[in-house]
Amino acid sequence: MRLTIIATSDLHGEYGRFQTIAKHIRQRKPDLLIDNGDMLQGSLLDAFCRKHPGFPHPMVELANDLGYDCAVFGNHEFQEPPGEARLLREACRFPWISGNIGDVAKPYVVKTVRGVKAAVLGLTTAATPCWDEFGTMAHLRFESAAAAARRWVKRIRETENPDFLVVSYHGGFAADPDGRWRFGGCAGENEAEALLGIPGIDLIITGHQHLCLLGEKNGIPYVQPGSHGRWFAELEAVRENGGWTVHGRLVPVAAEEPLPAEAEAWLSEPVGHVGEDLRWRDPLKLITRGHPYLDWFHRFQLGAAGAELSVTELFFRESGGFHGLVTRRDILANYPRDHRLVVLELAGRAILAALEQSAAALALNGRGAVDYALNVDPGGDHPFLYDHWGGLTFRMDLARPVGARISDVRVKGEPLDPDRTYAVAMNSFRALGNEFPMYRGAARRFETDARIPDLLEAHIRRTSR
Repeated sequence: MRLTIIATSDLHGEYGRFQTIAKHIRQRKPDLLIDNGDMLQGSLLDAFCRKHPGFPHPMVELANDLGYDCAVFGNHEFQEPPGEARLLREACRFPWISGNIGDVAKPYVVKTVRGVKAAVLGLTTAATPCWDEFGTMAHLRFESAAAAARRWVKRIRETENPDFLVVSYHGGFAADPDGRWRFGGCAGENEAEALLGIPGIDLIITGHQHLCLLGEKNGIPYVQPGSHGRWFAELEAVRENGGWTVHGRLVPVAAEEPLPAEAEAWLSEPVGHVGEDLRWRDPLKLITRGHPYLDWFHRFQLGAAGAELSVTELFFRESGGFHGLVTRRDILANYPRDHRLVVLELAGRAILAALEQSAAALALNGRGAVDYALNVDPGGDHPFLYDHWGGLTFRMDLARPVGARISDVRVKGEPLDPDRTYAVAMNSFRALGNEFPMYRGAARRFETDARIPDLLEAHIRRTSR
């Protein structure tokens, strides 16, 4: 018995690389073709499709053409309004599966190919409601992925009697299986370790963390095929001596095909001009030296929200900013997420706590230079985000212990009052308080209907020089 499998995960709408993956899929013709969730949201193409709802989504069309056997619901699939999510499912000629969200989806699929009966159980990270910015998940109930897997694996084995059982889990590991790192997150976000202890599973596909992992533990092979179409997993399972042996590899993807002409034209449309050079490189330099782009962005948020203070992140980018003519592509490259702008009422002590948490993401390396804490101590469980603040000044001493690095915080020249409430502008995702718990439950003074990329476009058109 022999079974070939190709798995993608966390494609996030990267159609250019997905087209390259498609060529490989057509050549290899795998017995099982599985997507492990977060297929669409997050790319320039997806932004275009959202603004043009009548335009057939090229990612869906290509996945249909390739004949995917199933796709697992990822957390981003549930960030769509229910009506849009329904239209997505109706456009797909393959089933979307998940076994831990009640009766929203089929839990598993079964396929017999070349005499091998294979079952694929889908699971979604139980932390999905943590990222519900707009209330689109209020009707959903997510069960622990591990608890659901124990129940469904037993039932599938008893009722379907498959030769090979795959668990495709849109979630990851709380710690590296080889013990090199720990991964923080919301409660129930990453349960892969528990899945590796469930008997009856022949292969576990993981995702959500955007990592490249390939290995075996407790006799169960596991794989995580990266993200954004930069990698995919190719596996072969062979049954011999009464058991299965799985060989696999993570295949890198470099070549990108162009986006549809309609999307390219929309992305290339000029929006306006900025008079100053706002281009930046190296986020660490922005932390230690500041930058005109940050000043510009804070002025934008403060003006749009009528707040006293402003917070923003740089979305893990290594470079960005604007200069001269600005296109819609430039805006979406700098702000790729569909958040709203909100204003929270935060006490001064919460602001200080947030500053300290950002400072904990940094450390001094062996040369005494500012570095990311994970680069200095990869075994530690450090925060992985740094927020930039506008409207205040402070001193940061990385030689001091975590939690005691920030001093002399001033707002308009006055010392930060720990008991006073300040109006702070930030995006709706950050305001949930998952990464910065001091924001959780804070009163909202203001929230826009428009999303931040649209607000940025309107701002640049209005202030264009």
